[in-house]
Amino acid sequence: MPKMNKKQIEIEISKLLDFSEPKFNLEQYTTPSSIAMEILWDAYNDNLIEDKIIMDLGVGTGILSIACGLLGAKKLICVDIEKQNEFETNMSTYDLKYEFIQNDLSENIELPHVDLVIMNPPFGVKNKGIDISFLKNSMNCSNNIYSFHKASTKEYVQKFIEKNKFSIIKTFNFKFPLRNKMAHHTSKLKYIDVICFKIKKRIKL
Repeated sequence: MPKMNKKQIEIEISKLLDFSEPKFNLEQYTTPSSIAMEILWDAYNDNLIEDKIIMDLGVGTGILSIACGLLGAKKLICVDIEKQNEFETNMSTYDLKYEFIQNDLSENIELPHVDLVIMNPPFGVKNKGIDISFLKNSMNCSNNIYSFHKASTKEYVQKFIEKNKFSIIKTFNFKFPLRNKMAHHTSKLKYIDVICFKIKKRIKL
């Protein structure tokens, strides 16, 4: 059992540093702590986190990875196109075993096989199809995946998942808050509909 319960971890990760200067071209938005914990608590109860090797694709500030660490993950593999200062500061707060891999997930890359992939990828607003590139990479390195996508792309993502011999085990629907932190934003806060897919590779018997 983890040292902290779901609510305690949610409060803990809500204190982590957010992007100080988010980059629009990378679609850098932090996953809200309450949404992160709803997904990760489901994974924890499905025995997918404790004593497991977890990979976080597009790790950003590290909120998903740190929550997994606090839930008892054995090792964290954090992948991103660049290492954020906020990530380093956040990770240094905790005694967690992790490895950082710098790589561009818009390309097909070779990654180690892990027990679980969690990711909140760019939604493809700036770079169309990048969320599918993330998903493709995740499918090459794990049989178990949680992946966030814009709800408007639901049917397309579903078809991609099924075509690649994965099954959708569960879906979660959220109103995802986007705060005014970039020059092009015109309102202080807006919400977008987001779906998280819990998927598992179909195993041949």
